[in-house]
Amino acid sequence: MNAHNYLTGLALALALLPGCRRGGADGFVTKGPDGVVTLAVGATADLTKPVTDFRLEDYYEPVGEILPSDDPRTFMRGMNFAYYDANTVLAYSGDRVIRLSLADGSFQGEYGHKGRGPGEYTMVLSAFVRDGRVYVNDIMSTYHVYEGVDGHHLQDVPLFDKTQQFCALYPLEGDYSMILYASTAGKKQVFDIIDGSGNLVRESSLQDDNEEIAQRGGIRIGYSIPLGEGWGVPSDRDRTLYRISPERDTPWVRFDYGRYSSTDSPLMVLERFSVSGPFFLASLNGESSYFRAVYDLQRCRLLFVTENLRNNTRAERAGIPYELDGQTLFLWPEFAARDLLICRNVHTADNYYCFRLKK
Repeated sequence: MNAHNYLTGLALALALLPGCRRGGADGFVTKGPDGVVTLAVGATADLTKPVTDFRLEDYYEPVGEILPSDDPRTFMRGMNFAYYDANTVLAYSGDRVIRLSLADGSFQGEYGHKGRGPGEYTMVLSAFVRDGRVYVNDIMSTYHVYEGVDGHHLQDVPLFDKTQQFCALYPLEGDYSMILYASTAGKKQVFDIIDGSGNLVRESSLQDDNEEIAQRGGIRIGYSIPLGEGWGVPSDRDRTLYRISPERDTPWVRFDYGRYSSTDSPLMVLERFSVSGPFFLASLNGESSYFRAVYDLQRCRLLFVTENLRNNTRAERAGIPYELDGQTLFLWPEFAARDLLICRNVHTADNYYCFRLKK
């Protein structure tokens, strides 16, 4: 083997080692030897150069369409989703929780409704199923329990005393749960892990200490996102998204703002993000424009990024192109849960589309 071929082979082998994988333009995605992925949402990479290697129809199949005139008991605008079983999902907005078929989006059942009586809620923060029962978390720091199939109300359970307000309950593996606080009322930790009897197992190790970033609307403690079967919580402290388990908080994705940050304040804010299968979908807010990006965490590649200048009418640049009935729509992801993805048509206010990852 000559020297040139040897060096080429060595370079290829090194590139395949953990921590050396990088793809897309100018190293947008890197993976360290600890398995933590770093996303260069700024750094030396130039987000103003569009990357368009991502097409929704290549990875997703349509489940349903959400239109303003739809029956309110079917797919609705801006809903969040949680799996009920392999064939149906819980869909919840601020004022209702329903069960829908994944085959055609049809109505299968309803759990409580808005009100102030037993089994009624002021505003829904989260919903999930466990052991055949449906749990609905109310903004009034109470969760309501219903029979899964018929929706019969079983009980209302206060999460804790009323000195803590606006919290949500999220299921973890086993019989454990996470209580995430939106208002910590002086508590240093921002969430607690409890067991099935409501006993405290541990307090969070993620303190939200960076008030300056939090006030600017950047990534912050106070909400969680579905990560496969579990949940993730972002922390401003080190700009990291953590996987949460009963035992520990594990770093999963870090965000590197690089040249889009300054010592005084961030010039780029990670405004919203979600995870669907291997894809990390991010909305970034810059000084003079905003960006939409799709990262492939499995292959360590940036697949899509587009920039839209503020007050610019070129709305098509802000969405991912999707071909439907011979027409090109431009969509932007609003919510993801496991392999489900809800997208909004950037040209309209009320047209939403639900997709599911292809098997």
